[in-house]
Amino acid sequence: MTALPVGGEKQRGSTRSAPLDGIRALAVVAVVAFHAHYPWAVGGYVGVDVFFVLSGYLITGVLLSTHRSWWGYRQFLVRRAVRLVPALVVATCGAATVAVLTEVPAPVGRCSAVSLGYVMNLPFAESLDCTALWHITWSLAAEQQFYVVWPLVLAALALLLRRARSGRGGRGRGLALAAGFCALAYGAGALWQLALRSAGEDTARVDFSPDGRSLVLLVGCGLALLVAARRARRRPRTLRRADGVAVLSLLALGWCITTGDLTAAPWGLVPLLVSGVATAGLIWALVHAPATSRVARALGAGPVAWLGRVSYSLYLWHEIAYRLVEQVGPRGSLSAELLRFPLALSLAAASYYGVELPAQRWWQRRTEEPEPAVERERVSA
Repeated sequence: MTALPVGGEKQRGSTRSAPLDGIRALAVVAVVAFHAHYPWAVGGYVGVDVFFVLSGYLITGVLLSTHRSWWGYRQFLVRRAVRLVPALVVATCGAATVAVLTEVPAPVGRCSAVSLGYVMNLPFAESLDCTALWHITWSLAAEQQFYVVWPLVLAALALLLRRARSGRGGRGRGLALAAGFCALAYGAGALWQLALRSAGEDTARVDFSPDGRSLVLLVGCGLALLVAARRARRRPRTLRRADGVAVLSLLALGWCITTGDLTAAPWGLVPLLVSGVATAGLIWALVHAPATSRVARALGAGPVAWLGRVSYSLYLWHEIAYRLVEQVGPRGSLSAELLRFPLALSLAAASYYGVELPAQRWWQRRTEEPEPAVERERVSA
């Protein structure tokens, strides 16, 4: 049996991995349901952490395969901006328009500027009292700040571990040591968060700041390094029990989404830790899944994978849709429930096909660069 490329069956004519798009779909549904205040999604906020882990895995894979110089680092940042900023600009304009039309009590101009500046997760932004129309961009800000630094850290690790990479199997050993660094850094960050929560620190400070929940990105980064180390050592690319690992990971994520509670300090940290590890386990299983994997095929099924492809736009637009629906009926009413998700999905599809894809195609035509062998990332949450 052969392993599925990059964690799953490729979609025809694309370098994307359909099963990994399925993970995105799971994450965005959890977040959207959480913001809709559905009782079965009380822990849906962990969808953001699922996005973080997947993003860390994909971005690190891209860096390992394409990042070789300062110019490569610059190109990496520009490529991310082309993929993410246009949709964010349009969504921010949409949020500002809806805020003015529906008389949202918030400083529209300043909230929009903070969102576009990728600083919504910093302490001063809390004083602006931006509503959910803008505040959801805290995760985009945390991720962007991380990726300004992470390529430099990865390059520094490569220099420090140069000696470990010499000799037979050296590259695999060096990558494994780098993965160990990620594990230690994330462990230290988790202890730091536990200390802050135990001390009664403000939830916004613990969750949204650069040293908060976004550190789970390191789990995905470490996973990418481990996968690269395994392949450098020419280990088998398939796991016989991949579906078993995937099912256990999905069950753990389901527990986090349905029972997680951030207000139960310090135990509110447990769902975050479990969701990070479970997401890593799910990605690991899909990356090494055989072609007969039922879980990979289920997550890569057409509608599920499509929802994952539009997940970034859906994340950006769902609160805007919620605000518009509230003008028709209050939350919980039949009219609101019937309109809320279809409207959010329609706006997301319009953003994806009208903004995201054209921007990416423009960049590809301009640079005449093929997509990397590792599928592109999408964030957010």
